[in-house]
Amino acid sequence: MAMGVPKAISQENSLISLIYNEQLKPYQDVVKGFKSVLNNSNFKVSYVDNTDYSPIDNNSRLILALGSKAINLIPSKRDNFTVSPDIISTLTLNNNLLMNTPHLAGIAIQASAKTQLNWHKRILPDARRIGVLYDPENSQKLINELSKIAPTLGLTIIAAAVRSPTELTSALKLLGREADTIFSIPDKTVYSGKTAKAILLFSYRNRIPFIGMSKSWVKAGAIYALDWDYISLGQQCAQIAMAILDGKKANSIPLQYPISEQYLLNLKTAKQLKVEFSNEIINGAIEVFQ
Repeated sequence: MAMGVPKAISQENSLISLIYNEQLKPYQDVVKGFKSVLNNSNFKVSYVDNTDYSPIDNNSRLILALGSKAINLIPSKRDNFTVSPDIISTLTLNNNLLMNTPHLAGIAIQASAKTQLNWHKRILPDARRIGVLYDPENSQKLINELSKIAPTLGLTIIAAAVRSPTELTSALKLLGREADTIFSIPDKTVYSGKTAKAILLFSYRNRIPFIGMSKSWVKAGAIYALDWDYISLGQQCAQIAMAILDGKKANSIPLQYPISEQYLLNLKTAKQLKVEFSNEIINGAIEVFQ
């Protein structure tokens, strides 16, 4: 995505409400990247930093909502706003929230299906049968997409349905028989604080590498996870903001994915599972746990 300035520039000052948790560094970095682009553009903007999740300023032209809590703060009825604000959002694993909230343009905090499978093939080249736990009600579309792309990369998706946490044990047993790895996806039925321990223990005991969704999963024992340059993510949000300020409707902008991709490794887990990484993969990680 080019970092240029749109041709048609509004001369009116646009108030942007920033809703985020100022205690978390990724949130801070997204806001930093967002402001760095807009402050160097020809748009006239000012900001309200809403870090306590208080009511939104009704003069807001745009809202940058970071995380699910921030999105849910925004009222569905906007009669009190001077101008009905558009929303830009990221840092939530709930893609349905990004796609189903009116007047919202979002960046999913995950790579595209093709990108994720390319990284899997690069980091774990000997693992060809990829197990995925999923709830059909939440993630069937993603499973279909992964299953379509995988054969083009010499990979196979082994999908195991988990419609409730009570089905997790039988689904894991299926993957234990058929899969080389377990690849996580953002599915609230499958992944929670209550299921994390069971999934990671299964991975260790059966020597099946588990690919996590975030740094916290890698710290807990996932063998790797993709991560993002959060300043770059904020800059990407700013590009969307400039398109909206230049007249584009937020709901006409398709769901985007982070431009900048990185990954983290857990070498302690790799040693336990007898997985060896090339020096190139180890040196390329932004963080290594060992």
